Amino acid sequence: MGVAMAIAAQLPFEQTDPLRTAPRLRELQSRGTVHRVRTAVGDEAWLVTGHTQVQRLLDDNRLGRSHPAPETAARTGESALFGDPLGNFATEAADHARMRSLLQPHFSPKHLRALHPRVETLTARLLDELTKQGPPGDLHSAVAVPLPILVICELLGVPYEDREQFRAWTADAANIRDRACSERGLAELFGYGQKLVKCKRAEPGDDVISRLCATEGVSDDEAAGLSIALLFAGHETTVVQIGLGALLLLPHPEQWQALVDATASAHPWPASNCRRCSPSW
Repeated sequence: MGVAMAIAAQLPFEQTDPLRTAPRLRELQSRGTVHRVRTAVGDEAWLVTGHTQVQRLLDDNRLGRSHPAPETAARTGESALFGDPLGNFATEAADHARMRSLLQPHFSPKHLRALHPRVETLTARLLDELTKQGPPGDLHSAVAVPLPILVICELLGVPYEDREQFRAWTADAANIRDRACSERGLAELFGYGQKLVKCKRAEPGDDVISRLCATEGVSDDEAAGLSIALLFAGHETTVVQIGLGALLLLPHPEQWQALVDATASAHPWPASNCRRCSPSW
């Protein structure tokens, strides 16, 4: 019999710099690819740190969000959305295939390219408002947060004026420390999705939720679940990426200028429009 691997680390790792790998994780990477760790809630789990190995695992059909015995699975946190296994182990592959088939037509490259002018218009408007406010500018609150919400609300057909409420529920659902708070947030989000579906059934529009409701075989609960998943993933991830992208570019003015030049070449705006998003070095 093999010798059991000792616990190498406790999650989560202390993150001293958002743009750099956590020092403890970098140390583990230098020592090997696979490590036995303990999650934030005390469960033992495996941590795989090698890029190639992680890629192979993500491509392996034997792995997924579900678990054959979820009550015995290691949990990463208290979030009802992210902490536990999700879905039915016996049907996960089929369920995922169905979800992709339902959503893919609404997010095809052709359909998303048609949104490009509208996204540019919204971005320009927010940048103009940021410029009018004068320095110092808060890119996060003025652009990174409202832009993804505006876009996903228009795409899905969600009232923009509801943004503060569903963002609060989103934050609660993702709470990794308070299980009751996470469950309440998730329940509120699903209830909100059901209300949206009811409205779209009564008064359909030119949006993704309306088209899901009109799809044969899609129940109200399925439409609500898909809608909330899109609402959640469609804005939170982009908010983070806009902020990280700006942080990565700020110390490298040559890369910022290269991006401005490439954007101006692809979309010939007036020069003043390109300069308005350039920082003062």
